[in-house]
Amino acid sequence: MTFEVLVSTMNDDFSLLDKMNIDTNCIIVNQCNKDGVSIQNHKGHQVIWINSKERGLSKSRNLALSYSKSDILLLADNDEIFENDYHKLILDEFNHNKKTHLIAFNIKSIDNKRKRYLNKKRKKLSKFNIFRYGSARIAFKREFVFKHNITFNESFGAGTPMGSGEDSIFLNEFLKKHGRCMSSPIYIAKIDDSSSTWFSGFNANYFYNIGYIFYELFPYATKLYILFYLIKHRGRTNDIGFFKAYDFMKKGYNDNKKSRYENK
Repeated sequence: MTFEVLVSTMNDDFSLLDKMNIDTNCIIVNQCNKDGVSIQNHKGHQVIWINSKERGLSKSRNLALSYSKSDILLLADNDEIFENDYHKLILDEFNHNKKTHLIAFNIKSIDNKRKRYLNKKRKKLSKFNIFRYGSARIAFKREFVFKHNITFNESFGAGTPMGSGEDSIFLNEFLKKHGRCMSSPIYIAKIDDSSSTWFSGFNANYFYNIGYIFYELFPYATKLYILFYLIKHRGRTNDIGFFKAYDFMKKGYNDNKKSRYENK
């Protein structure tokens, strides 16, 4: 199987590849103040470097997808540092799980700045556990994405008013299309969480966003998922209280519902 890394970044240069320890074919979408595409070489591998004036993480992901050609695609952010032979680790997982369409791998937070969810074993992903995974640890089969026309929702993610959620919506699209998705305990990269653009604690904005995203994912059972989430993650409500967290999530759900109705 062929392999490519799809990197989203802003105002960067070619030194990014060495910083990230990239030694495979890759597509870099660099959102900056100019447009242009060049094909270059790095350690014997092809680099498609795309400069784009567009803004937004989901737009960046979709642009990278449109240029992709390989069997297996790995999503990445510019603050990752890949393990040596990361592509072999990823391809081995797909070779041992040939019917799987998407795998969420482990990444380590540098200096433990953020407590990321770690997979302890291989297990099936479902609507109940996809929220654990950001897109910068996901690899998938290109054929499945293009066959089912799966893209990133450009109303969600960094660079939009709704600064997160694009990864959960992307994963949910795989599940809706009956894609086989799994987790893997294999570590593929370290990541610097000190520059997070969306997470600033379990505050009002966090719960509002989660409610807004839940309506996007589960429009017919949003309130049920809100209650399930708050009960399962009650510790996250310690700062603002359980009922206030519920109110903010409900407001997010109602605002998305209203927005959808108005845009019909």
